[in-house]
Amino acid sequence: MINKCRIILSSVLLLLSFFIIACTSNSQKMYNYYSVESNFIKVHGIVEEINLQDGILYLNINFDDSTFPNDGDDTFKIIQANQLILSDNDFYDHIIVGDTIDFYSAPRIFGDGYIVPIICIEKDGAIYLPFDTGLSNLLIWCTS
Repeated sequence: MINKCRIILSSVLLLLSFFIIACTSNSQKMYNYYSVESNFIKVHGIVEEINLQDGILYLNINFDDSTFPNDGDDTFKIIQANQLILSDNDFYDHIIVGDTIDFYSAPRIFGDGYIVPIICIEKDGAIYLPFDTGLSNLLIWCTS
């Protein structure tokens, strides 16, 4: 009986270790990728939907797929730290569905269902989320 408990406990610990290592390595891959500024592409598009869900802001943006290779997905996320910057800069008062914006994002997907983040948003010369601030917050998010 004791041997069965040890085998089950060992199996559970092994499985738990695998999940911890897998999560840690994906976070490190994201950090390494997003640390390279040249991975980010400036995209011009029209806001089709603004949706706050589970504390994350999602924007659906209609853009030219040839400028941003994202497998046809038009949904982008903005992490919470960057949402605060948007709020401070009156994004929610000035940007509505139908507006044309410029934004920066990086097209790499990190797993099934992954939604790529936006790190910079501009409209008509007004900067609602500065590139350096958005990138810095994203890198902190990758390590947390």
